[in-house]
Amino acid sequence: MSENHWENQPGTPPDVTPECGQESDGERLYLWRQIVHWRSGTGGSQCNPLIELDKQNHWSVMNGGATGASGWLLVPTDRKKGIECRDIWTHRDPNYWNAAWGYVRSPYGSPTTTGLGINSKDKRTQDQLHIHIATFQSDAKTYLDARSPSEIATTPGDWAKKLLTVPSDSKPGQVYRVLHVKDLATDNLFNLLQSNVVSSDQMGNQTMIVIPAKSGGFYVLNSDISLSQGAAFGTGTCNHLLKCS
Repeated sequence: MSENHWENQPGTPPDVTPECGQESDGERLYLWRQIVHWRSGTGGSQCNPLIELDKQNHWSVMNGGATGASGWLLVPTDRKKGIECRDIWTHRDPNYWNAAWGYVRSPYGSPTTTGLGINSKDKRTQDQLHIHIATFQSDAKTYLDARSPSEIATTPGDWAKKLLTVPSDSKPGQVYRVLHVKDLATDNLFNLLQSNVVSSDQMGNQTMIVIPAKSGGFYVLNSDISLSQGAAFGTGTCNHLLKCS
């Protein structure tokens, strides 16, 4: 086992589990079909949004999304439905979050204005795992940067306890669990969430957002509709904090 707990070597795909989907199941498969077209040798046309490919690590970067969302998407080239896919949070896959952050550079975005996010099963429009690489809401970052150290978890074991109602531009504040991490390379953020915050059967209901912190490192925000704080409630979509559409 490697020092950062990845059990597979990069580019070694695990067996597909039912939670991750099969090659041809489902209906919301625009992104997955682009991957299939590329693998079959029919991709690369103007209709295919795939703009960069890492064959060794089995992921791609796509422009926008099926509905014309702004920003970019990091999409595995192996079949992974979404956040409910057990393979992505059992240390059997590459580090998709760290990979996505590696693309936060020109022309994909600036580290000072760009965040990452993934929607819950019910809130996404595509059943192939995709991490949004998009501009974050400035109000949210300003608010998070102003929090005292005691308001944000610095260890995964405290993540579930640190609830904040985070404002965002033109939208009511939503409730998030907030963790600060020093980097995205050391741990599997999906695994940290499943191991410390929610049970396996609840992973499909989660949204996750990553925003760079002013002091260094990253805020990792998680929410689902079960959360509440005063009059505010949680959410299953990252769209409140990222300009994904």
